[in-house]
Amino acid sequence: LIERSPAVVYEMSLDDERQTLYVSPQVESLFGYSMQEWLDQPDIWTELLHPEDREIELAAHDLHNQSGEPWSQEYRLIASDGRVVWVRDQAVLVRDHTGQPPRWQGIMLDITSQKELEEQLRRMNDELELRVKERTAELAEANEMMALEIGERQRVQTELSDAHERYRKLVEEVPAVVRATPAPARSPRS
Repeated sequence: LIERSPAVVYEMSLDDERQTLYVSPQVESLFGYSMQEWLDQPDIWTELLHPEDREIELAAHDLHNQSGEPWSQEYRLIASDGRVVWVRDQAVLVRDHTGQPPRWQGIMLDITSQKELEEQLRRMNDELELRVKERTAELAEANEMMALEIGERQRVQTELSDAHERYRKLVEEVPAVVRATPAPARSPRS
């Protein structure tokens, strides 16, 4: 069952080297290292940790070694061909009654596809937020232009009303009779 599972099952010592005591065959298809290479190199897990994750994961591992709390982390390892593999690593500290030293028993699942989708989603969200900001700025500018146009129309309307009122007062206050007559009709030319 373990050797046919799509995940890497492992057993790791509690010592500072974090030596692998057992690893399932899937380690080769996932990381490109044979089971024997994984077992022969005591600190292979540490060496394969992605440089950006190394310090965080080693500190977390030390903390879990001290506390004995179950381990559940997501991090990156570098495969033999240089590609980055994201894993979800879950393990428990096992203490048996036979006198064996405690050891971690765990499972690593490849979550690279999930992480790539999360990254695509994050980029799309960032792009959408940028578009929203740009559109909001465009709308704010359009609103400002409309406000200026409305202000200009109100100013012209006020001036027109004032001019109309001045004309009315002028006509009403002139000490003469003002009368409007229609213009004579023009005769058509023959």
